Amino acid sequence: MKHFATTMLTFGIMLAAVPSARAADTTCPPSPSAGSTIHGNLIVPTNATCELDDGTVTGNVVVGTGATFQSIPDTGQTVTINGNIVGDRCKAIVLDTTEGGGMISVEGNVSIKNCANGRNSGYSGRITISGNFVCANTSSSFGCVAQSGIVQGNLTVDNNSSAIGGPFVVSNRVSGNVDFSGNSSANAPELSGNTIGGNLRCFDNSPAPGDDIFGPNTVSGNKEGQCAGL
Repeated sequence: MKHFATTMLTFGIMLAAVPSARAADTTCPPSPSAGSTIHGNLIVPTNATCELDDGTVTGNVVVGTGATFQSIPDTGQTVTINGNIVGDRCKAIVLDTTEGGGMISVEGNVSIKNCANGRNSGYSGRITISGNFVCANTSSSFGCVAQSGIVQGNLTVDNNSSAIGGPFVVSNRVSGNVDFSGNSSANAPELSGNTIGGNLRCFDNSPAPGDDIFGPNTVSGNKEGQCAGL
């Protein structure tokens, strides 16, 4: 019995030492078919374009240099990202349910940094982000867009430049803080109609943000800097 117990203990240690299998990354394009499940990460390579309008990614969406990822689901379609959406030096990341009427859910964070040359980046419509949303150091025609979504963490839109107008941060429900600072554009950016559980901070925007579209923001914490009257 002692020998048997020792053998079983050794076998148990061997099993514990075997690493669990990780799903291989999936490259897009080609874009996933409707209703499909991507096990692991979805990778958008340099300068490529990927569209996911109906389906699930169990890992992260990683958007490469000069690449574009867009999700525009129609009514009845749902996009679920169990991890994060991350783009650094991408062209654009566009999450939009206003055109088609579907739903998008991101269980992690959405991070868009140092992206340029796209029309805009961000989200609009029936979108829930369980983590944080960050759009920073981007350059485009209309800047970052964060509209009509739910962000359960913090929302940060900082140091972006736009040739025409924006950034636009309007009609969101944000559980944490909102930071809107260092943005520049040809016309005044818009920061209005948001319900914010934490603080609202605005500094060094040129021009200063306005609240012309959807009216004042409802803020549980403090309104600081250029946001004091918004």
